[in-house]
Amino acid sequence: MDGIVGPITWRVIQSQLPDYQMYTIQAGDTFYKIALRFQISLSSLLAVNPGVDPNQLRIGQQIRISVPGPGPEPVLTRVVSGWLPYWVQSLAFQSVQNHPEIFHSISPFWYVLTPDGDVLSFHGAESSTFLSYARAHGIRVIPLITNSFDSELISIVLNDPVLRQKHV
Repeated sequence: MDGIVGPITWRVIQSQLPDYQMYTIQAGDTFYKIALRFQISLSSLLAVNPGVDPNQLRIGQQIRISVPGPGPEPVLTRVVSGWLPYWVQSLAFQSVQNHPEIFHSISPFWYVLTPDGDVLSFHGAESSTFLSYARAHGIRVIPLITNSFDSELISIVLNDPVLRQKHV
């Protein structure tokens, strides 16, 4: 073996490589932002740029952008989930109403875990206003059961089979 590839083998190898275009890094660029801009997956951007440290990009540096071939290319998307704490529920919901297009899901603090494993509702839980608004805007609602930020409480309930079953 001499490492020399004949013309037929060379064409086959080249036909297997993904097509790409060159891109010049600009101020503020990150691989994440570039992947979003070109609607390509972050993994494909990393794959066609071996040896490029995404944490050390320099303005003017050239990188490759893979050109999607046949078939769907996974698109990098942003998922935004928001908490709606009971102590500022109205204000938090107002933020959702101001920017419904960015929210994928919201988690309202509607319930609280008690030391005996019960779940109690906060005032305003299961608000039909929240539910209707979320449904109309395609926002998933994932209600939250708070443990009042007390790790000992949740530990007691989860580690006691009777309390755990009562909670479930």
